[in-house]
Amino acid sequence: MERSRLQIGWTIALGFLVAACSAASGTVAQTATPSPGLTSAPPATSPTAPSSLAPSASSQDNGEPQVPSWMNGSGSVEAQLLANLRDDAKVGCAPTKLFPVGAVAGAECRPNTALVAILDVYGFGSPDDALDAYRARLAAEGVQLRTGDCLAGQPGDEAWTPGDGQWGPGGVEPDRDGCFVDVSAHANVLALCGNGAYIGIVGKTADVAALAKWAWRFPAKAMNAGQVSTPSPPGICYAGWGA
Repeated sequence: MERSRLQIGWTIALGFLVAACSAASGTVAQTATPSPGLTSAPPATSPTAPSSLAPSASSQDNGEPQVPSWMNGSGSVEAQLLANLRDDAKVGCAPTKLFPVGAVAGAECRPNTALVAILDVYGFGSPDDALDAYRARLAAEGVQLRTGDCLAGQPGDEAWTPGDGQWGPGGVEPDRDGCFVDVSAHANVLALCGNGAYIGIVGKTADVAALAKWAWRFPAKAMNAGQVSTPSPPGICYAGWGA
């Protein structure tokens, strides 16, 4: 078990380093990206988020109703950030200061499942900032936008809302989810909730499809109450409705 934890830690650190070095120009501070489970990686930044800060909308809105800011709640910024997670994912959570440039808060959770090893959630100042970090992380793993099929076990990326190719920075819709298998054969699923919150999940196995299905599962109570919208972010972004 200890060896497995160390292996995950080294994998995460390596992913962080590759993402930081992969850009063609700029400093490490500009290119560092979130890697799910940064426990063993050096911090890229550790700013203190002012309580008055609230994420802004994407610079190029697609006309869909705005998702409420991740900082709409009360309590610490970490508590507000964790309020974005599906209830069964909020297990063994603690604030972390090891998060990428652009993030203003971060927390790490360890859901007690046979499938999920680590779940990290980061809060950014805007959906566009979260998108930048997401894109850099996928690029570091060799994953291109608009390829693959996570639910079918094929590493890739997709927008979960209409307008991709027309809206967002450079025509990239900032509401997305993606996946890959890291160098230590752990499946990873990334999700942008559309409100500046970025979720990264590291699996205990290489089964991308199983991890993606876990991330996309909607709480039964939310579905029964008609609270799952179309389009909708992955179910992991649905909080307050149980598992």
